[in-house]
Amino acid sequence: MKKSVILCALLSSVIAFPSNFNYHKRVGIPFATRLKQIELASDFDGSRIIGGDHAPLGAYPHMAGLVIPMPWGDSACGASLISHTRALTAAHCWEDGATVLTVVLGSTTLFYGGVRVNSSTVINHEGWNPRQGLEHDIAVIVMPWVGFNDIIQPINLHTGSNHLEGAWVTVAGYGITRRGASLEPNQSLKHFTTQIISNEECSAKLGPFVTDRMVCTRSGPNKDNPCNSDSGGPLSLGTGSRGVLIGVVSFGSINCEAGHPAAFAKVSYYIPWIRALL
Repeated sequence: MKKSVILCALLSSVIAFPSNFNYHKRVGIPFATRLKQIELASDFDGSRIIGGDHAPLGAYPHMAGLVIPMPWGDSACGASLISHTRALTAAHCWEDGATVLTVVLGSTTLFYGGVRVNSSTVINHEGWNPRQGLEHDIAVIVMPWVGFNDIIQPINLHTGSNHLEGAWVTVAGYGITRRGASLEPNQSLKHFTTQIISNEECSAKLGPFVTDRMVCTRSGPNKDNPCNSDSGGPLSLGTGSRGVLIGVVSFGSINCEAGHPAAFAKVSYYIPWIRALL
């Protein structure tokens, strides 16, 4: 009990977007409610993350948005398409009583447009236990078959053990760009480029929750960072058919624009587990 209390106190001072402390009620639902209102009031032409630029339709064909109905309202997360019937997301997106979700593909907006399929089968990693830490924050969504086209494509999974520190990578997501910020009238999918840092540098800012099952990035040049409702989204290296999925958005600083690192579930570590579910 004492260990849990200490963990909760530490996490509350650092963590912004995992579910350990009611992700959907605290983050996902308030964000999704505001976003839906913005999308209803705007005319989108098809074309989110602290800072970042708007991503054109098709720039990230593997990008998936998740709309997750909860008893208190709709919540939101991100995901990555990895096959005709599978997508990869964060385990904390399938918590707090979630029982069904809608996977949104081929769209730069979350609530309207694109291809939409429903799923009630999400397999969280068996090691995920938010009461004990933040490891294994990864899940596979099993969904109805989806066809591929120019704007809907799976992403390759990073399988190598090569040294990635210093590599330039991209984060994409529908989330807000800074804690407490207002959604923009033209809010849509955003992206930014950043660098992978060592886990030692990362843990100096985020604390002992960072392990070798994670990969971290530094804040972007304009303090760009994944933020609320970017959870579960992709950290990728390269573009197009050569793009590979490096990480799954997991957690970061409670102040998204403070310039602290962000942590991701390390895809290469989980390859055997993912492949067993394909």
